[in-house]
Amino acid sequence: MSVTPFASRLGIAALAAAGMPVLAGCLGVSQPMTPPAAAVATPAAPQPPLDPGPWDDPTLGNLTYTFDGKPIALENGEYQEKPDAASATFVTNIRLGPQRAFGDLDGDGERDAAVILSDAPGGSGVFVYLAAVAARDGMPVNVAMASLGDRVVVDAVSITDGRVVLDVTTHGPQDPMCCPSLAATWVYRLDGDALVREAE
Repeated sequence: MSVTPFASRLGIAALAAAGMPVLAGCLGVSQPMTPPAAAVATPAAPQPPLDPGPWDDPTLGNLTYTFDGKPIALENGEYQEKPDAASATFVTNIRLGPQRAFGDLDGDGERDAAVILSDAPGGSGVFVYLAAVAARDGMPVNVAMASLGDRVVVDAVSITDGRVVLDVTTHGPQDPMCCPSLAATWVYRLDGDALVREAE
């Protein structure tokens, strides 16, 4: 029995629909392509937090700092001293501020810190200090202090190339003491037991 071209085409279509890709390919009939499975990304392992070393807040807030040659031991970030027990005013009222930075200040490869402290002994004055804290025999030690002035506002602290960089608001020529308005950047370097301000 002879097969007509029309019947032949019907047979090819039936074979392809029946899922016979080899025969369909041989006869020139295209087959549907199965899309490759999507790659599943492996989530990155969480990175452990950097070790803060000895520079956590409880340590910095319970450290001894030297003000004008006088050692002052902070307790929970502050120290207060009255002329007598009945007095309502203070002769010393020191607080550790929230501004701080971390990095190597003395070139020994160890992690040091720069922190801001203030002393409001009474009246309107608030005297601001920069303190350098360095590792000595594995322990944090206040190695240098620098007075920044009365009611200077420290906006940011960073350590870059071994220098402490302070973004401050200080007093312009016409500013009253209450209200500094002049933005400035001050840079300090640790030189032995002194913080030396570099020329602007």
